[in-house]
Amino acid sequence: MISPKIKRYRGRSLTKEQAAVAAVLAEAISNYSEDLYCASWLSGIEHELWESMFVRKPDAYERAVRKLYAAAKKPRPSFGKTSAEFLSGLKLLAERFQVWIVYQEDKTAINLQDWLSLHELWHESKKQQRPSLEEVWQQIHQPFPFSKSNAPAVIPPMPKLK
Repeated sequence: MISPKIKRYRGRSLTKEQAAVAAVLAEAISNYSEDLYCASWLSGIEHELWESMFVRKPDAYERAVRKLYAAAKKPRPSFGKTSAEFLSGLKLLAERFQVWIVYQEDKTAINLQDWLSLHELWHESKKQQRPSLEEVWQQIHQPFPFSKSNAPAVIPPMPKLK
């Protein structure tokens, strides 16, 4: 059920139309989060979806991580793939109505210009939290946490990256 009232971010003002579209976005994202992650709003999902809609060119770190997974012949972990239709719908609404949704104590409508600044801060913060490439290599080779085997993980030497 779409809530008739939605909080508004304390930035640029929003029209009634933008608030209504934000309520639709909030409901769509909440349902998506519940369906895929059994969470009514997975922390940071609005940022993760935004990153999926507006894919950035991979930086050197991201390219190196891809090479490590390829060298280990292991797939990168994924919790599911978001459908292109869902992402296209979110993107269409966000761009057409210049509004997005952010979770700040509750689902909050935000003008797209305010969101872009907020999202850039989040993105930079995530970059600062990345593990070292050595830690990534070790994580790739760790056994599944619920594995019944007590055998220690065999971690081959990390390859040199070009």
